[in-house]
Amino acid sequence: MIHDKLFLALLGAYSSHADASRTEFINLGLTEAQPKILYILKRADGIIQKDLAELCSIRPSTLTVMLSKNRIIYIKTHVMYLEKNVHTVYI
Repeated sequence: MIHDKLFLALLGAYSSHADASRTEFINLGLTEAQPKILYILKRADGIIQKDLAELCSIRPSTLTVMLSKNRIIYIKTHVMYLEKNVHTVYI
């Protein structure tokens, strides 16, 4: 019984935090996923796009769409690894 109360309290706190965060992201012109991307780039500027997608638990194609909507992020393309294109992401 006590675990149920704790679970419901944690669920309520999580929901309140998510709602408040979503509102602030909208006010800043960001989607819910973009702060996570910016946080990672702040610590690993120049990360390979494929690795960034993996850290964000999203597909690389989804990340490409998200990055194309952000004006402060740019992508540099390199030819590496047996002539395959590698995209590095910068703030």
